[in-house]
Amino acid sequence: MVFRNELLELIQYKPMSEKQYARPLLIVPPQINKFYIFDLSPANSFVQFALKNGLQAFMISWRNPDVRHREWGLSSYVEAVEEAMNVCRAITGSRDVNLMGACAGGLTIAALQGHLQAKRQLRRISSATYLVSLLDSQLDSPATLFADEQTLEAAKRRSYQRGVLDGRDMAKVFAWMRPNDLIWNYWVNNYLLGKEPPAFDILYWNNDNTRLPAAFHGDLLDFFKHNPMGHPGGLEVCGTPIDLQKVTVDSFSVAGINDHITPGMRCIARPCCWAAKNASCCPTADTCRASSTHRATPRPTTSKTASSAATREPGTTTPSTSTAAGGRNGWSGSRSVPAPSAKP
Repeated sequence: MVFRNELLELIQYKPMSEKQYARPLLIVPPQINKFYIFDLSPANSFVQFALKNGLQAFMISWRNPDVRHREWGLSSYVEAVEEAMNVCRAITGSRDVNLMGACAGGLTIAALQGHLQAKRQLRRISSATYLVSLLDSQLDSPATLFADEQTLEAAKRRSYQRGVLDGRDMAKVFAWMRPNDLIWNYWVNNYLLGKEPPAFDILYWNNDNTRLPAAFHGDLLDFFKHNPMGHPGGLEVCGTPIDLQKVTVDSFSVAGINDHITPGMRCIARPCCWAAKNASCCPTADTCRASSTHRATPRPTTSKTASSAATREPGTTTPSTSTAAGGRNGWSGSRSVPAPSAKP
């Protein structure tokens, strides 16, 4: 862990190649889940893949909020990511970074780019990768089944009364969007047949959820209600109206065809949000990919040796300085129990 502010911890991983690209990769996980989905085990780790291919990898671990943090909204998270990004630049000596955001983390880095573009500081970001990130809520998806005005307002009032949205409540909503696989399958296998569920690292991570601050939950509900990123000035971040159509950062989107929360084509088909010159879609197996090129991609050939001070070994699930989730520090990435299939 190389940096901490009120909302996050920043993890730097030790290099696994003789030389590394000078430009770092900053990974922004979703706020509702924990960071180690990218580093489940040595045999199942995106972080390890990045390190072996010469990338300097940094990871954000979100704090698990409680009632004291009810006012943390999208702007709070954007400011926190911007601060972490500047730390990555300072450590590596790079002028810019590559960003990768998953789900709500993708929404956060999109808002950050709009904010930096408005301040004419977008040059600090070289590229952006979006993993299952739905940025245009005007497109139909299963999540819009719960997006009528009465339901959204009731959900917003409930979370503000409690101060946070419990991750278990959101998990129940997501499960009922795909009941055959996520509810009745376990009812039959575990209850009727009396079988023990198999150890599965991804399901362990999926059940290891966190809370959302009431303000950020309200921002997400307003996103589904008003689709603010779909038109210029529709969203204000850190006091700045943003226009994603002016964002010209190279971007790449990855989406799952069978994803029931953010369907593949919905994550890719977002022309109203971006100033993309070219877009292509190439579905392969269970994954659908699309890329949008806004300008010529700079040469990532400059190499330097990354500092290994205060860095983290890949293939483990926790930074050594944190305590268990919900404990004294309450950091979302502080779970000390490894995934079932992870090697000790």
